[in-house]
Amino acid sequence: MKKFASIKLRDLSNLLAARLSRHIVLWVFASLVVIEAMILIPSVQRREREMLNQIRQVSSGKVFWIATTYPNISAEAFLDRVQQLQKDPMLQILGGAVYTSDGRLVGTFGEKPALNHASVMADNPMSFEATDRPLQNGDRYDASWLIPHTGGNHILVIRHNAASARSEVFAFIFRVTGMVLIISAVLTITTLAVLATTVITPILRLREDLIAAGEAISQDQPTPLFYSAIVKRQDELGDVIAAFNQMFKQIWQAMVERKQAEQALAEANQEISVLNQRLTAENLRMSAELAVSRKLQQMLLPKEHELNQIPGLEIAGFMEPATEVGGDYYDVLNHNGKVKIGIGDVTGHGLESGMVMLMTQTATRTLLANNETDPVKFLNTLNQTIYGNVHRMSCDKSLTLSLLDYQDGQIRLSGQHEEVILVRKDGSIERVDTINLGFPLGLEEDIADFIAHTQIDLNPGDGIVLYTDGITEARNLQKDCYGLERLCETVQRYWYLAVKEVQHAVIQDVQQFIGEQDINDDLTLLVLRQK
Repeated sequence: MKKFASIKLRDLSNLLAARLSRHIVLWVFASLVVIEAMILIPSVQRREREMLNQIRQVSSGKVFWIATTYPNISAEAFLDRVQQLQKDPMLQILGGAVYTSDGRLVGTFGEKPALNHASVMADNPMSFEATDRPLQNGDRYDASWLIPHTGGNHILVIRHNAASARSEVFAFIFRVTGMVLIISAVLTITTLAVLATTVITPILRLREDLIAAGEAISQDQPTPLFYSAIVKRQDELGDVIAAFNQMFKQIWQAMVERKQAEQALAEANQEISVLNQRLTAENLRMSAELAVSRKLQQMLLPKEHELNQIPGLEIAGFMEPATEVGGDYYDVLNHNGKVKIGIGDVTGHGLESGMVMLMTQTATRTLLANNETDPVKFLNTLNQTIYGNVHRMSCDKSLTLSLLDYQDGQIRLSGQHEEVILVRKDGSIERVDTINLGFPLGLEEDIADFIAHTQIDLNPGDGIVLYTDGITEARNLQKDCYGLERLCETVQRYWYLAVKEVQHAVIQDVQQFIGEQDINDDLTLLVLRQK
């Protein structure tokens, strides 16, 4: 019995201290007060109107008696008759004024009313009782009457003492407010009592169970006896309690399984440590190989002083690999006054792609040194070299490659790669499709039947922009591609600058478009302009 009483006392203490209880009391009480206040305001206004109407009705009876008893007296005499009504304390008259129909003030007595002829006529009175108006302070009340007269209607305005009406309204407010507060308090306490039994106390006990469960899990103790485990409720709170018990069982089972897994993991960690040491050594070896390959690749790219020595052309080149070794290729070679420009893209990137790129550069320079000028033989021989080496490497690499032979303002274009952007001196853009000028290298042993070429004439100020798909297919955070159209617009916008600045502006625009993302493909750009 004492234990039961102790539990009840503790529940009551927790109920009064719970934030949920305070929130419920606050919101229920505030809601009831607001609702009652919404009802009270119109009631107060209605009560005030009733009190003022009583004052007016008493005065109306006296005024009507004077108007019907003395229908032909002058306005001055009528004013004197009305003034005598001031002596009657029941009428609570403080003053008045009489106006003729044309607005002339006949006279006043006592306190002059704030309501005047203009204000009365603005309401367009049609009956005996015209407009009325209580003052803002509530102690005075002005009322007007339309008095028929043979010489023309008069307007009578009387000021009343409305203090008694105001006092009655305040008393009414106090009575209603007290009743509202009492009703709100009773309903709030009743609501809290109902919710305490059905919702709040079970939630508080469930909170204690959660705390006990956390301590048992953190301290690896046996499963405690939960209050919520013995409660059977057929409602949503009962579902929550059942879900809690089920969750704790699952967590406890997971802890047992975790201990078993930790034991197995400890044994595996020893093996992993040995493997990690081996892997670290292997990674260091591969990193060294990749660093060497990247160094070789960078060494074979055309240097700026070589580009400056190309006769008749201003040239600026840029390449940024996506990984340690890129798969993009570009080169500018000058042999016996003949200039050969190449740009290509090996599938993928990494060490294998970098090796194919180096093979392409070496084979291109070799063929040029052997004075091979026929575009079909040049590309087909280059393809056979790449094809044989790729098969020997047992990899599936291939590349697209376009070659440009330049001499005295004329370019012969051959090989399949991205569209070539031809920029005229005035910034106008022409796009040359290379899809029918060749075939990817390394896929077939003989591609002679696919190779063709086209002629491009350059006037002073005209130029060529070459690129790889790493630029046009660069994506931003929204997965949108940079695109060929934007590349052409950027080149056209900055074409008046030097080729190095054009190249810099394009790369800067691409990097700004990509944002803070990692680069997913090699970026290669070559800008040429006829001097």
